Amino acid sequence: NILSKIQRQKSGEYCRDLIEKYYPYFPAWVFVEVISFGSLLYFYEDYNKEHGKNIVDNDLMNVIRDLRNASAHSNCLMNKIGEKLDETKQSHYKVISFVQRLNVIGDESRKRNLGCKFAYNMATLLYVYDMFVPDVAKQKRYAQLQEFMSNRMIRNKSYFQSNSKICGTYNFFKKVLDKLAELR
Repeated sequence: NILSKIQRQKSGEYCRDLIEKYYPYFPAWVFVEVISFGSLLYFYEDYNKEHGKNIVDNDLMNVIRDLRNASAHSNCLMNKIGEKLDETKQSHYKVISFVQRLNVIGDESRKRNLGCKFAYNMATLLYVYDMFVPDVAKQKRYAQLQEFMSNRMIRNKSYFQSNSKICGTYNFFKKVLDKLAELR
């Protein structure tokens, strides 16, 4: 299935040379370059079934995939800032525990924010990032995110001061990122 999807991409300008050179025996770096994020998740799921090595929960990676796709297609992520998680989907216990362990967010704020799609998805991204990325890289990226939150995000704060949802979500992530930066 993945190989047939790769073959269809052969007509694309950016991957054609890699596909022609290595098809069907791709080095790992080429394989990851030419497959979609969704195909990578299917591949990982099959690998997990075959070898019994669960690296990360697929539910979490599906959240990351959705965020990645929305970002890649220039969707406004904050459009759904106040939208609650679907009744059938609850916050993953690992994401809840991750935020709880930071010990900077109160119970009510944590429940309220992680019950909304936008904040839950972004917290999931931070959890997975924190789990996989080496500390040296995290230290640099968290410092950059802190700088973004402390400067660029509040450049026109007067536009949003009356919106409690935006302010509450901002404060939630400001505390989370400050703590993550402090821990690195």
